Amino acid sequence: MIGIEMMSVRLSTILLAVLLVLSVAMVLFQEWQGRNAAVVESRQQLALLSDARILSHTVHLLQKERGLTAGQLAGDNVGIAAMLKKQREGIDQHFARMQQAEISIARSNQLAALRKELPIFRAKVDAREVDWPQVRAFYTRWITSLLDETALLRIDSLSHEVSNTVRAVHDLAVSREKLGLIRAGVNRIYSRQAVDSADLIAVASNFGALNEHLHAFRRDINPQNAHLFAERVENETYKQVIAQIEHLLKPGGGRVEQTSTVLWWGQASLAIDAMKGLETELLDQLQAELEQDIAKQWRLLRMFIMLAVGLLVAAIGLTVHTVVRVLRALSVLIQSLNRIMQTENFGVRLPLTKSDEFDRINLSINALLSYTEKILQQKETLANTDLLTGLPNRSAVGEMATKEIMRDDRYGEGCAVIFCDIDHFKQVNDRYGHDVGDDVLKRFGALLLESVRGTDTPGRWGGEEFLIIVPSKSVEEMRRFAEKLRQRVAEMQAPPIKQVTASFGVALRQGKEPFDSLCQRADEALYEAKTSGRNRVCVAKTDPADLKMPAEANDDSSQVA
Repeated sequence: MIGIEMMSVRLSTILLAVLLVLSVAMVLFQEWQGRNAAVVESRQQLALLSDARILSHTVHLLQKERGLTAGQLAGDNVGIAAMLKKQREGIDQHFARMQQAEISIARSNQLAALRKELPIFRAKVDAREVDWPQVRAFYTRWITSLLDETALLRIDSLSHEVSNTVRAVHDLAVSREKLGLIRAGVNRIYSRQAVDSADLIAVASNFGALNEHLHAFRRDINPQNAHLFAERVENETYKQVIAQIEHLLKPGGGRVEQTSTVLWWGQASLAIDAMKGLETELLDQLQAELEQDIAKQWRLLRMFIMLAVGLLVAAIGLTVHTVVRVLRALSVLIQSLNRIMQTENFGVRLPLTKSDEFDRINLSINALLSYTEKILQQKETLANTDLLTGLPNRSAVGEMATKEIMRDDRYGEGCAVIFCDIDHFKQVNDRYGHDVGDDVLKRFGALLLESVRGTDTPGRWGGEEFLIIVPSKSVEEMRRFAEKLRQRVAEMQAPPIKQVTASFGVALRQGKEPFDSLCQRADEALYEAKTSGRNRVCVAKTDPADLKMPAEANDDSSQVA
């Protein structure tokens, strides 16, 4: 908790942005994994389907060899022997082709074991070292093993329609196997021209299994393919084969007709071939559907990858933009506030660049700064302004005088001070009251503001005494200016007082004379004007060579009505 509390906002923002980008990337990666797994699984299923096609054809060839072997063992038949020899050569060629085919390692090993055992068993058949039950057991074991491999196609990830087709294909393959066993059993009966109860029981059992699996096939096959069995398999030859089987199995129908073994074999083989053809057709449909599904999933995966990359780039770009904006705004805010605190300049304003939340924050801070600046200005005004007259007070005048002295020292433009004092002001307060006295002070201050230039600095020095700082190098100019003010004061209306007059003392700064010394000489000149009869202007004495007395003196005294 301590580490979290001490973590800066800048670092927290960066870490939050990194976590956000990583979270988005992780979600997109997991989604990609799921979609890619579906594509990989579909491709594996397509590989299984390809294996099933090879295994189905292998089963079909073994079924034929089994049936012909049964006929060969039942009796010496030249036609059967020739067909068996040709069938064996076809299987050997099939095994040779499979060595170059792409098939899974497990099934490849299984077929290699079959290829190794088959020649040995054939030799035993040719030497009459095995009987029919052993032949049937050997071939049926391998055929059943290969058929079980096709059942591996029943994967839950397949769609409902495809799963039904897979089950139907398996049922059809088992049905074909049962019909193959029947073909071999009946072929044995016809070859021997005698009915054996064990053979009939085997035929009956396989015939029942055949009908059971055909029923399952019709149940599982998709409705759009339901007609295929009737069109591809249930032809006249198939019906004749079924009829011959049913005839053999009828009670009392065990008598063997003089049916040619080759004829039976050909009819049964045609029926089995038709079932094999339908099985191949359905496997082709499955392969086409799986390939379409893989292509669709791959297209969706590519679209998802492009979308994911776009989203990730957008997320990174937006995150970087937001983080940069936040950090930059925080940096500007911190720097601006530090500068304001260091300089105590509340006139500084935070920059407004974009219309977002940070600009609203800056706008609010600027409003607060404006209010603070206004309060400080009002405070400064109150601290430096005489509330009665509105003129700068003595403290403010002192600060302004310091600046004027520094300006005069630097540029040599001269500096003069004029002291003003309202005559007999105490008598005004005593006779008319302080309200009238305050009114006289206000009028006097207003008159000074109206009379001075923009470069002059008037102020209230204290009580009824006022001061004007004037940038000038001419004593005579200052005397005339003071005389003009004296006359305007004498003309000023301030009822109920009949006339208000004022005395003036003028002093021109000499060299690097301090302000206190300058004020003292101006005050001495004012004192001289007071003692000389008031309502007059007196100039402070300088060096004797520069001393210029006023050309005219005014002996009028201030009068109080």
